[in-house]
Amino acid sequence: MFGSLSIFENYMGPGGSKERGWSSLRPVRSGVKKSCTNGGRGNNAGRVLGKRDVSPNHLKTLYSGIQKLDKLDRLASWAGINEDSIEDLLFAALVRVQRRKIVLKCPLLKKLEKPVHVETLMAQIYHDIHIASGLEGSCSTEWGFDKLVHEQSVMYGIIEAAVAFHSMPSNSLPAEVSKPVADEEERSIQLATVEEQMSKRFGLFANTFGWMMLSILAHSATFRHSGFTLDADIWSSLCLKIEENLTSLEVFAKVRGLDWQTALNNFSRHFPSDLKAGLKVDIGALNTYVIMEDEQLVRRPKFGDHIQEDIQSNIYNPDFFAQCQIPCHWPKNKDWSKDPTLRCPGDGECRNCNSTTQCNCNPSAEPTPLIELKEYGAKGIGIRALQPIAKSKILGEYVGEILPWYYQGDPVYGMEFCLPGAHPKESVALISSKRYGNWTRFINHSCNSSTAFFGMIIGDRHRIVVKALRDIKAFEEITVHYGHGYWKNGRYCECGEENCAYSREACAGRDIDEMNKY
Repeated sequence: MFGSLSIFENYMGPGGSKERGWSSLRPVRSGVKKSCTNGGRGNNAGRVLGKRDVSPNHLKTLYSGIQKLDKLDRLASWAGINEDSIEDLLFAALVRVQRRKIVLKCPLLKKLEKPVHVETLMAQIYHDIHIASGLEGSCSTEWGFDKLVHEQSVMYGIIEAAVAFHSMPSNSLPAEVSKPVADEEERSIQLATVEEQMSKRFGLFANTFGWMMLSILAHSATFRHSGFTLDADIWSSLCLKIEENLTSLEVFAKVRGLDWQTALNNFSRHFPSDLKAGLKVDIGALNTYVIMEDEQLVRRPKFGDHIQEDIQSNIYNPDFFAQCQIPCHWPKNKDWSKDPTLRCPGDGECRNCNSTTQCNCNPSAEPTPLIELKEYGAKGIGIRALQPIAKSKILGEYVGEILPWYYQGDPVYGMEFCLPGAHPKESVALISSKRYGNWTRFINHSCNSSTAFFGMIIGDRHRIVVKALRDIKAFEEITVHYGHGYWKNGRYCECGEENCAYSREACAGRDIDEMNKY
């Protein structure tokens, strides 16, 4: 529902020569039946959505039509517009109509009569920003360009509304506002004009969290809808959740190359502060910055004195194996001079396509869930989910440098690699990710873990992947069980679970020698 896009044309931007009301509209798709068998206001509403140069009177007709309709898909059919585009179209209409006394009687977020959960809205905001970042890079096609034009039209309206609030002569704000407060005027927001509602909410938001953050979040259809339709209490809760994730949202947007500056540059005369302020991160460096515990700083993860580099697939150096002793359990039909993770005839079927022969399947072809690196106190760097993850989903492949099986230089990240069907102690190589790896190396242990490591054949290789054991909620830490053998030689678990088996308290009185046998 959120993030859907209709198409806007001929937007002149702030100060343009067009009337400061509606720009021209055209339907997303044509050829859809536009007649209405029921007649009445519903039919008029359908005609309004298909018209050009829609006026405020047309909007009133549209509201009346929606009140009468049972389902928005019927309205979409009459208008010749994709059903999911109606909400953005309505929202964009209300953004651009200024100084009109229009009462919002159809809260868009209450269409489905479902309770609004702030965590759900936040997860969708991250998803919207992720999509918007890709959208800005896909405007080489006509479809991508049309979407971008529409998004910019609505986004500029948000910035313009906030600027209008700060430009009002009667507006008097304190030097700093700790957080948007729900007062009596906010509680009766539905009786205010559209312009006043938007201007106050987004103006206060910019004053509290900064223009950069407003511009970043203005790329999210969910944020725009929320500011326009949520009641005061839920809007305040959403703002508090945004405040908790300011650094996370900034890094998330910037590493994806989201263009948040262009929209603000059109209103630069209104901003007293430097728009280039903020965190400095490298564009494209996804999942490589750690959100620190104070939630205001980020850092790159290190092992010793070296930055831990991000790679997409395993690194195999045959020189490491040239002089190495062949393990006694190495299959005689396999060539020791080659990468031990390579798939050989007779090894089994590909997990993705069930082929028994070589195929081109690759786990990286599946999109990585939206996640981030985050400090978790005594546990160190961990992984936080930024979206819900379904049970049985493969989150990613554990990768690193493929080293000889007896290598002992990576006691923290080293993952023993065994061939399918082999005993766990019959490892033929070790995957070390202390220097080179991806985000999966930072998954923390839990005695009540949400994921597990699985060995499987995908494409031309044997791989170790991370698979969800259950549904994972947005903003939950992703965890995995390291295995009993990890907790020897004086290591203690900090997971904090009630069933923790390796905490200091749980290990007190245990036979250390017995534990070290594993």
